[in-house]
This record gives sequence, structure tokens and C-alpha cells, in this order.
Amino acid sequence: MKAQSAIEFLTTYGWALMAVLVIVGAIAILVTKNNSIFERQSCDLGAQLICQDYEITQEELHLILQNGYGETITIGQIQGMTFTNDIDSLSCPASFPPINAKAKIEVICSISGSAILEKGSSARIGLVVPIQRYSGGPQHNITGHVRARIN
Repeated sequence: MKAQSAIEFLTTYGWALMAVLVIVGAIAILVTKNNSIFERQSCDLGAQLICQDYEITQEELHLILQNGYGETITIGQIQGMTFTNDIDSLSCPASFPPINAKAKIEVICSISGSAILEKGSSARIGLVVPIQRYSGGPQHNITGHVRARIN
């Protein structure tokens, strides 16, 4: 008889218990100070310049870029557009050697900010990457972003 009462109770009030658990879980996520663990990490510069690997540290942005253009290109000075997490500016090399089709290049840019970036927090950096065919032609600007946790 006790087992039947317990099953009837759970059947009747189980949905309310589940609702309370979902609400408590949602509140816990919303009030967590550092909820960057739930943010999606990505690096998107389009198909012409493929982001093979990326990392944001407290002082630098590291990128491994692959030429997806199909022919040799040159990359001009990469500019930062939009920043989060107290990042004020991005300082990248002024020029890079020509990159053959399908070849990769490592890019390291310095980050400066008004505060020390907190490890584990999430940062987003918008980028403008000027590219040009090595054989000549007009310069094109590729816009994209890197979003990652700070290591």
C-alpha cells in the first residue's frame, strides 16, 4: 500500500518537481559570474582564408591561417575592429611573406587593454584581413572574428 501511494504521489507531483529543478538550474546558470564555458568558440574568416587553429592569451592572439584562395596571395596588416573584455587594440605585423595555395601561415598579434584579461573568460575580436593576389590585382578585405576563452 505504501509503494502504491508513493507512485501515485510521484505521478501526480513529478511534473512540478521537474519544473522546480529546471528553474533552479536556469537561475544557477544566469547568476554564474563566468558563464563563458557555455559560449561557442569559433574563428571565421570565410572560405578564402581558413582559420585552422586559434588561441587568445592574456597578451596575444595566435592564428594559423590556410590559403583557400586557390593561388598565391599576400596578406597585409591585420586590423582589429570590435573587441570585448577590456581589449583596446590589436597590433599585428605590417606584412607577411606570400602564401602559396593551400599553404599555412602563423600569425601572432599583440593585445593591449585597459585591464588584465581574466583567464577562462571569453573574448571576441573582430578582424579585417587585407589580401591580394601575388600576381597583382585589387586588394580585398576579408572580415571575420575570433571568439575564444582566454588561456
